[in-house]
Amino acid sequence: MKFSGVGFFLKRGKEITLFDRWEKLDIFIDDSKIVFEFQNKELEAEFNDIIDIDSKVPKKVRYLIKTTLEGAYNISSIVIPFEEDLAMIAFGVESSIYGEFPVKSVLKEILYKFILDKELEVLYNIKKSDEWKKGKLKLVKKKIKVNFITKIEEKILFETRDKEYYDIFSKIKDVNLENGYLRITQSVVGKKVTSYLSLDDELKYFLLKYLKSVLNVNVGLLKEFKTTCHFESFLEEP
Repeated sequence: MKFSGVGFFLKRGKEITLFDRWEKLDIFIDDSKIVFEFQNKELEAEFNDIIDIDSKVPKKVRYLIKTTLEGAYNISSIVIPFEEDLAMIAFGVESSIYGEFPVKSVLKEILYKFILDKELEVLYNIKKSDEWKKGKLKLVKKKIKVNFITKIEEKILFETRDKEYYDIFSKIKDVNLENGYLRITQSVVGKKVTSYLSLDDELKYFLLKYLKSVLNVNVGLLKEFKTTCHFESFLEEP
C-alpha cells in the first residue's frame, strides 16, 4: 500500500534533534518492509525492526504542524531504530479533506503484521465454558451494503485449531489485565460476555494498540502495560 501526506522526522540521541518543518512524505508498505520517502531523505525498516506505532507525537512537533500548515491534521507516528538509537516518523493528512482513513489504513496495515496468524489461547465466555482453546487471529472480509453502497467489512476473528470462529473484538465494553491474562468484556445482544486471552507480551501490546488505534476502544491500561514489557515511550513530556 501507499500513503501520501506530510511527515516529520525526529531523531532521539543524546539530545533530541528536531527538524524545523513538516514536509511531503510518501510511505510504501509491502510484505516485509516499510519505506519512508521524504523530499530529500529515504528511510527503510523491516517490520521486525519497528519499535512502536501510534506513539504520542511530541508537543513541539504537534505545534509546528499547526503553525506551518493550513487546516487541521490527523497525525500518528512510527518509531524505528536509527543510527544506534531511535527515530520517530510522524505522518498525517488534512482531516477536513481526507478524514482519518489514510492514517488508520497505515496503522492497520502495520498492526496486522504483528497480530495476525500469531498463536494464542482463548477462554471464550466464561459463563458458558471453562475450556481454553488454542488458535490464531485471522482477518475475515465480507461485502456489506451501507446506504445502497457496497463496502468491504474487515474483522479479526479468533480461529481455533478446529476451525471454530469467535468474534471477540466487537462491541467491547472493557479491556483489562487479570493475573497476566487479557480480559475482554463485550456486550452481545444486551448480555455481558467476558473472555480471557493468554498471549505473549509483544502480541498483547500490539493487540492493545490495534484496539485503541484502529477500533477506537478506550484502552486505559495501555500506558501501564508498557512498563511491564520491553517497549518504551519515545519521548516523555512533562
